[in-house]
Amino acid sequence: MTGKELKDLREQLQLTVKELAKKAKVTEQSIYTFEAGKSVPRKKTMEQICEALGIQYEEPEGEAYQEQVTDRNQPKEGPCPHLPAPEGIDYREMFEILGNASFEAVNEFYKNFRTIKKLRASGTISDKVFAVWIEEQLEEVKNEME
Repeated sequence: MTGKELKDLREQLQLTVKELAKKAKVTEQSIYTFEAGKSVPRKKTMEQICEALGIQYEEPEGEAYQEQVTDRNQPKEGPCPHLPAPEGIDYREMFEILGNASFEAVNEFYKNFRTIKKLRASGTISDKVFAVWIEEQLEEVKNEME
C-alpha cells in the first residue's frame, strides 16, 4: 500500500489522521509522513495500520519497495537535520528511549518537541535550554516506563 492509497482509504472511511493513529497505536507523525511518501513503515507498524483500517496486511514486493526500505535503514542526522544536535544530546539514545515508551508518552513528547524545536530554530531559546528541555522530557518518559 502506498501512502496515497492509505490516505485515500482513510478518507473513504472518514477517519482523521488523529483517529487512525490512535486506533493503530502509532504516532500521528507516522501517518502523516507515510501518506506524504516520506517514509516506509516497518512491517509491524503497517500491520497495526491495516488492522485499524479493517483490512488484511499484504507484504509489499518489488525493487522500488526494497530501495525505500534500504533508504529508511540509513542513519539519519536526527529530528532536526538543519540544526546540529546541541552538546550533550544523543539523538540515537533519544530514539531508543522513545522506542520503548508508551504511545501516549511518545505523542506527548513529540507534540512538545515540535514547539520547542521551532523556538530553537528561530533563536528564541539557546541550544543549552533546548538540550536541558530534551533531557528533562526524556527523564519524565523514563520515569513513566518504570
